[in-house]
Amino acid sequence: MRILSLLIISCLFFMCKTKDVVPTQQLTQFVVILQDDFTPKAIQKDIPFEMVDFKKINKTLNQWRVNFNIEEKDQTSLKRALLNHPKVINVFTPEQMEIINLKNSKKAKVGSLGEKQATKQ
Repeated sequence: MRILSLLIISCLFFMCKTKDVVPTQQLTQFVVILQDDFTPKAIQKDIPFEMVDFKKINKTLNQWRVNFNIEEKDQTSLKRALLNHPKVINVFTPEQMEIINLKNSKKAKVGSLGEKQATKQ
């Protein structure tokens, strides 16, 4: 009886301990721009890949940072599936989004005639 109870307790212990947390380096991030009033939850059922979490980045553009648990080789098919969804406007990687933001900040510093704006000193 003791052996049976010890065996059951040890099995329960191992079953509880085997929940693996996905390391952040295995997650694939995309910046997704959706149509107004839609969230990544609304497109999750139409995408065949596992969505881990999402966070709103820009409220005015309805821009979301979405993490997916996929392998590196499936990244292009995930991007293709996101772009083919009718509620998705555009999809970027975080690196592409940083480049776009840098270009936009440089354009904001340039005046209407293509020269740098005058600043007060």
